[in-house]
Amino acid sequence: MAHNRDTEMTSLVNARDDTNYGGTHGGGHGGGGHGHGHGHGHGHEEESLLANVHSWRDLLNIRLLLTILLSRRVIKTLVVLVFMCMALYFFTTTRTVSNLEALKTSPEDHIESEIVAIDALNPHYYNLDHEPIEVIHIVLASQELKENQTLHVELQGFQDGNSTWSTLDFYEVKKIRSGKVEANHEFEVTHEQKEVYTKFRVAIQTNIEAPLGITLKIVQLYELVKGQVFFAALILGGVYFFIVFEILHRTIVAMLGSFICLGVLSALREKPSFEEVISWIDFETVGLLFGMMLMVGIFAKSGFFEYSAVKAYKLARGQVWYLVVILCLFTAIVSAFLDNVTTVLLITPVCIRLCNVMNVDPVPILLSIVLFSNIGGTMTPIGDPPNIIIVNHPDVRADGTVTFGTFTVHMFPGVAAATIMLFVFVKLV
Repeated sequence: MAHNRDTEMTSLVNARDDTNYGGTHGGGHGGGGHGHGHGHGHGHEEESLLANVHSWRDLLNIRLLLTILLSRRVIKTLVVLVFMCMALYFFTTTRTVSNLEALKTSPEDHIESEIVAIDALNPHYYNLDHEPIEVIHIVLASQELKENQTLHVELQGFQDGNSTWSTLDFYEVKKIRSGKVEANHEFEVTHEQKEVYTKFRVAIQTNIEAPLGITLKIVQLYELVKGQVFFAALILGGVYFFIVFEILHRTIVAMLGSFICLGVLSALREKPSFEEVISWIDFETVGLLFGMMLMVGIFAKSGFFEYSAVKAYKLARGQVWYLVVILCLFTAIVSAFLDNVTTVLLITPVCIRLCNVMNVDPVPILLSIVLFSNIGGTMTPIGDPPNIIIVNHPDVRADGTVTFGTFTVHMFPGVAAATIMLFVFVKLV
């Protein structure tokens, strides 16, 4: 029996190539016949599809619901929706307003931002003279502030018959990162305030006697923007629904979701420029993941994972528990320095073959490998995409205290504790 196992393990690498070749050709012939039959009956099935829905209770049938979602009509509708969202992005005008006294321009003109100077005796006012006025979005940045120096923004309203402006809302700009001041705030104008007050303005005030330079941009938005969280949750839920039920390829679904988000964002808020949209892509993270996947692909082509599995089998000497420990530790260590998702995908078929040779159920071992891959990936800054995003964040990089060594040292105790507890759990289960 042991001799037969060693013989099967010796031919593991060669069997992989033969299996892939035969599976590809056999699957190609089988898939061709199926595709022909499916294409022949697709039109008739689509015509009688909605006829099966007699009441809203029929929509609770998951199989029928998925069949409807997979129909060509739904796909065409989704494509049309995406093109409409793209049109919203490209043709929506930006609703930005600046100082109407200093800049004699139309309210619909696009103004990126304005640099002004204020002091304690000379605050700056921005008149809000046109619709929409339900939500006022303010983006502000200034020079560094010292102790006891303040900068605040007020939403003020003017009522006919009064000689002074009334303060409707107040926001004090906070200091961040060694005194640097940034603000991203929204004021809401209620229907009651619009009935009482005839004019509105934004006032930027400070207690500093010397001139203080600030960069300011004000955008007037519709009341519909208050439901932005609902729209975002709806789009995200739809994207995950299409991914979970595999209605479309996950890459296509993610791209469609991003286009829909851009269209909704352009309709509700200020349209982002193309340069701003590109800046949202973390090219450092994408480049690092691309390089790591190339390395994993090279390791896979060289037979590194198959060779490691054979060595693990020989070290375990046919003992299932020893094999589980070796495979899990190997996966955790490799996942700490390479892409853990690709690593698991490459180790999984090898693990299944090992389990078939040893007559062991592969499901518990595969679950253990997945868990150890996630634990090992959290140990280093390049092990998991979230770690890469955190380390490459501009604020973290500017601080300079989070390096590869410090990140690994701080994460190692937690990873070690989780590894021990998971081994105990796997052993007991």
